[in-house]
Amino acid sequence: MKIEWNYEELKNFAVKLGDLNEFDAQIKKAAQALARELHKMLVNNTPVKTGRLVSGWNGNNLSFAAYQYGDGFRVTLTNDVPYAQAVNDGHYSYNQFGGPYIVKNRTVKYTRGNSDKTFVYGHFFVEKSTDALTEKASDIIYPYVAKWFRGCCGGK
Repeated sequence: MKIEWNYEELKNFAVKLGDLNEFDAQIKKAAQALARELHKMLVNNTPVKTGRLVSGWNGNNLSFAAYQYGDGFRVTLTNDVPYAQAVNDGHYSYNQFGGPYIVKNRTVKYTRGNSDKTFVYGHFFVEKSTDALTEKASDIIYPYVAKWFRGCCGGK
């Protein structure tokens, strides 16, 4: 999963004000704050049956380190549980012989969280989390940009 945020206009503004290093430092901290908030949302939105899928968000690779990537920063959150994507997106179930069920001329009706004999519907916990983060992103980013702006412009 990838969330991109284009901060080119702010970066150009920072260049005009002459304090690009501090700007990058604050944006890096903002990216880390966004990743921490997304992590909380993912843990809260991930369905719990055995707890393994939720604990996958706290795997060995969990880090909120932001790395310079192109014109921005990248923070990667991964879930090490092999079936995480299938639970999120949905998947076809298989018969006792290892093959998919074949159903012809049948419309599979969506029922949230339930499945029928051919398709297990996804929970879309990643999409729910990223949508919720999008709504909160400006509130999370604002303090870091404001701190940079106060520092470079002598404001209070």
